[in-house]
Formats: sequence, C-alpha cells, structure tokens
Amino acid sequence: MVYISPAMPTKLSFTDQIRKCIDGCGMTRYAIGVGAGIDHATISRFMNGKGGLSMEVLDAIAGFIGMHAELKGMSKPAGASRRKSQAKG
Repeated sequence: MVYISPAMPTKLSFTDQIRKCIDGCGMTRYAIGVGAGIDHATISRFMNGKGGLSMEVLDAIAGFIGMHAELKGMSKPAGASRRKSQAKG
C-alpha cells in the first residue's frame, strides 16, 4: 500500500505527492494503466506535468496501486456555514 501521510511535514504539493506515490509503487506507467483500466498516456502526461487527472482516473489509479490518502486538520472555508444556511432559505 502506498500512503500519503498528513503527519509528515512536506513542502510537496498534493499533486507532487501523488506523483511520488505513483513513481514509488514499483510498477511501470503502462502496467498501472492496464491494471487501472485507463490509457497509460494519461498517466505519462500527468507524471510529466503536461496534464491533470480527473477524480475518476485518480480513484482508479489509487485503487489499483493501493494508494491511500487521509485528510486531517481540514477546516471549513470561510463563509461555508453561512452559504449553507443561506441555501436553506
């Protein structure tokens, strides 16, 4: 399993942490693409900084390589409660 740990201080962006997990999983981009059911060129573009990944593609990759991300310490964006109460009425 590949794990993105919130406890480890890092200066890497979340995207770079995902790239690091993909690089560190021990499989080729082609093998990940075949196993996850996505085009390996999509992975290559992402790894080379030439494209992004949709959440669906990221979920497929994460499921195949066993990547797990845990979000901790998240706070609500400013005004989040106000927007929700305004939507009600």
